[in-house]
Amino acid sequence: MSIFFVTNEGNDIWNPGRVTAQMFCAQVTSIAREVGVESGLGAIISDQVIVDVEKFKAFAVAFAKYMLCLQPNDKAWTLLAGCFSFVGALAERLGAKPGALAEGLDTVVHPTVNVTVHSDPAGADLKPAVGPELARLIANGIRLIS
Repeated sequence: MSIFFVTNEGNDIWNPGRVTAQMFCAQVTSIAREVGVESGLGAIISDQVIVDVEKFKAFAVAFAKYMLCLQPNDKAWTLLAGCFSFVGALAERLGAKPGALAEGLDTVVHPTVNVTVHSDPAGADLKPAVGPELARLIANGIRLIS
């Protein structure tokens, strides 16, 4: 049995199996607490999760900024990467600017673009691999939810 993720406008955006949906919702809830932003995901009720589009996109931006503060060799990166893949893919499906989740950063996180210029001082010392690595995670997530 699957769980349907449905926007607050009534559009189906994803329907993973029950266990996958439960694990994803639990991870997103935990990460939302850590980054200090509401996730936009409602509770699983009658095999459905209502997604507040604007809140979820804001959560995706906050999560991207959080990931940009880590390095791909950090243990936290490894724990969060899978969830970020799905969050990024769903955010793009919901209309987030293609490949540019981190508002305020000039880093374009898209597989076809290699840009690591930052307007945010917090991201100024990032290693060049971070933006492309986020892009790879999102591209993988898009492949998995399609």
